[in-house]
Amino acid sequence: MASVPTFTSLALRWRPQSFDQVIGQRHVVQTLKHAVEKGRVAQCYLFSGPRGAGKTSLARILAKSLNCERGPTVQPCQACVVCVEIAQGRSPDVLEIDGASNRGINEIRNLQEILRYRPLRGRYKVVIIDEVHMLTQEAFNALLKTLEEPPPHVVFVLATTEFRKVPLTIVSRCQQMEFHRINEDDIYRRLIFICDTEGIEAEAEALRLLARAADGSLRDAISLLDQAHTYAEGPITAAAVAEILGLAEPGKVLRLARWLAFGQTGEALTYFHELIREGYDLKNIIDDLLTFFRTLLWARFKTDEPVAVARDRDTQTLIDELLPVLREEDVLRICQQLLECAERLRYSELPLLQAEMTLARICQLPRLVELEKLLDTWVQGRPWQWNPEAPAVPVQPPTGEAEAAAASLPLTHPKVGPLPLTSAAPSPTTAHTVGDFIEWLRSQKEFALLFTHVQDWQVDETAGCIYLATSPAWKTVAEMTWAERMTALRQAMHDRLGRVYRIEFKPTRPETTEAPPPDARAEARRAVESDPDVQRYLQVLGGEVVKVEDG
Repeated sequence: MASVPTFTSLALRWRPQSFDQVIGQRHVVQTLKHAVEKGRVAQCYLFSGPRGAGKTSLARILAKSLNCERGPTVQPCQACVVCVEIAQGRSPDVLEIDGASNRGINEIRNLQEILRYRPLRGRYKVVIIDEVHMLTQEAFNALLKTLEEPPPHVVFVLATTEFRKVPLTIVSRCQQMEFHRINEDDIYRRLIFICDTEGIEAEAEALRLLARAADGSLRDAISLLDQAHTYAEGPITAAAVAEILGLAEPGKVLRLARWLAFGQTGEALTYFHELIREGYDLKNIIDDLLTFFRTLLWARFKTDEPVAVARDRDTQTLIDELLPVLREEDVLRICQQLLECAERLRYSELPLLQAEMTLARICQLPRLVELEKLLDTWVQGRPWQWNPEAPAVPVQPPTGEAEAAAASLPLTHPKVGPLPLTSAAPSPTTAHTVGDFIEWLRSQKEFALLFTHVQDWQVDETAGCIYLATSPAWKTVAEMTWAERMTALRQAMHDRLGRVYRIEFKPTRPETTEAPPPDARAEARRAVESDPDVQRYLQVLGGEVVKVEDG
């Protein structure tokens, strides 16, 4: 009868077998080694931390150190019967219990019965309870008595990924050791070592993607490497890893990041939907954008230490192009928007709409007016002229052969200017004066709210400006309506007047029927209105002096 072929995954083959092979948990390793060397091993340890950080592996290594035929030692021989049985998970003196499937009080009672007997081969019975937070309250109560007065030949190791769910009565009877997320660079270097040892060919960027996707779990990174090695027909490429993980290719993410940086809303949203149609995961796109702008932020701070390994050639090229364009506060705002979006996507019922709104807001960031500029205009006595539309020059997304090289193309800062006007033929009722034009606007439904309350107007042909006089109560409404109807109004001006004017609103003084104030009040009012600071304030904010009171 033919034997069944066996295959051992990379994650099992590269599971740490000694203290020196554990990655990223130096504080825990050193504590356990000193405890073994000095004979100060506690009877109960609580290992807490993220998945794949080495909790169960270190528990097994501790069992080897205590029961090795040459021990207790911090360097188990890995060859004696005890070490081999522990490594293969069949040692009668090491009990590994899954807290998720053995969570009741009966299982804990059975465990207490087993612990009454001394170990068969080693010096200690080592009980490893994985995911201990899954035990029921009754099971915890039964375990508590054993932890208070454990047999001298028993060592407990409790492992959990949810430390807060473990009762404090259990925690207080253990030596608690918190495992950290493994650094991305440590995972990256470990993957390189595994590939060199196993003879696996892989691109550096592919291994970087695997290390990033593992999210601090070395076990997950090795499992993903095993999957990518099985998937790839030849060397493991970044494109193959991106396809496995549902990530957008780095060049495509860079292209989207470029349009976001230059505020090109239409192009950014169009290409974003192309990526979604190609099957890329929505959350991964946001995460990749956040990773790039984080890298850009560190480059803006002129430090390479946290993200030096993450910069490939195309990323560095785009960073060099954006550094002169974006300031630190610009990149900070973009990172903040992406970070908030990544958090909201976890709970949003409309994730696509949430992502679209975030990308659109990022594109609008270059149009924000700084508070310093507003204050500067107030100091100089100039009213602030807000231009709500400052569109970038539209750029068509590259297609075909240009798509592959898009990430390496030089970036140019888009020019800001008015939208081009089409040369539409004027209507039969073409007006030749501004007065006729305003009367025509009053008869149009979409402009009626804006121009019904216009009391008077003046035209400055040299400055190309029409000054509209409105009551103070309607000034804000008129400006809001003007902002909403700007494009249509500009087109109407072009068609009916032959040119486009700038619009400014000037509030008129309201008529009053009150009796004139006494002489003292009139004098005080004239003094206030003649004050240069008050005049400048009124000019900038468009207000008026309503009432003067004694200080």
